[in-house]
Amino acid sequence: MREHSEPSKDHYTLPSERGMDNTFSMRVFNWVMKVLMKLGCFSHMLNAESMCREAEKITGCSDWGQQDEFREALSYLCQPDERYIHLTPAGKMLLRGNLVAALMNRLEVVDAIKKQPKIEDTPLKKPLFIVGLPRTGTTLLHNLLSLDPNGRPLLFWEAKRPAPSPDPKTYNDDTRIGEAEKGLKMLYKASPALAGIHYMQAQSPEECLALLQNTLMDPSSYFMFGDFPEYEAWRKQRSAVPAYQFYRQQLQVLQYHFDPDRHWVLKGPSHLRELEALLEVFPDACIVQTHRDPKQVVPSTISLMEATLCLTNDPRSANFSKLSSRVIAELATILERAKNAREG
Repeated sequence: MREHSEPSKDHYTLPSERGMDNTFSMRVFNWVMKVLMKLGCFSHMLNAESMCREAEKITGCSDWGQQDEFREALSYLCQPDERYIHLTPAGKMLLRGNLVAALMNRLEVVDAIKKQPKIEDTPLKKPLFIVGLPRTGTTLLHNLLSLDPNGRPLLFWEAKRPAPSPDPKTYNDDTRIGEAEKGLKMLYKASPALAGIHYMQAQSPEECLALLQNTLMDPSSYFMFGDFPEYEAWRKQRSAVPAYQFYRQQLQVLQYHFDPDRHWVLKGPSHLRELEALLEVFPDACIVQTHRDPKQVVPSTISLMEATLCLTNDPRSANFSKLSSRVIAELATILERAKNAREG
């Protein structure tokens, strides 16, 4: 477990000024992809139906379960607004890969429960949720509380691919560990800045953003790609309860073969937005909220957002001037919703 210091706000610069992640190989790749796209190749890159077909082909599964909202969510997530942030071809490929991975996980979770219906009877006793705005020390606290032998932290590789249920006999040698290590290696090669901001390891505790991402109902999961105004508007009109029900099922799949008396130790800033839905699905949950001076939170969060946006967008053509106001408005909304949930 490794905690990195956060970028100082006194050295804050725009991505275009520091040339973040704008590697020569990435520029060449994007240039080649642009040429191929103009020639008509990859025309279905952000096509929802082709993503579903790909997920079915790779997993060999076709049962999507009873919740159908994910299809509507998927259709909106295929329509990023590029008025001020422009996805590169690599960014579009990453978005597609992200969405296909979520669809594959959905299919595999549904399949796991279909084969072992008792999974849904797996108790999740008093899960502990660490919530707070980004960059408020949630990672440090999560790593600390994960040392409790009575707790069970969510590891990075589990979050990336929760199904099928891990086998206790092969838990430390699960093939998914190698898959996660390979993915992290590629991520940090493409974006070295991310390693210094939020370092991750395959077998270390990690936030449960990936599990929420598999629901396709968590807006913060797609912030790194840009703006999705139609998705945001649609999402605000929907209850988050179905998403948390699927989130719970994923934890049950992971818990199925293990000691039910060990409580989950989970961390995710996104939960702060949906505390009411979380408590409806996990009525006995214990919630710990971290706090930090907003004057430190905001520049640190912006720095993190820039690092992720530069992984998927062209910093030379994108307009990042609106990012600050967007981050501030989003953080204010999250805090207001959390306050209302506590007082309700």
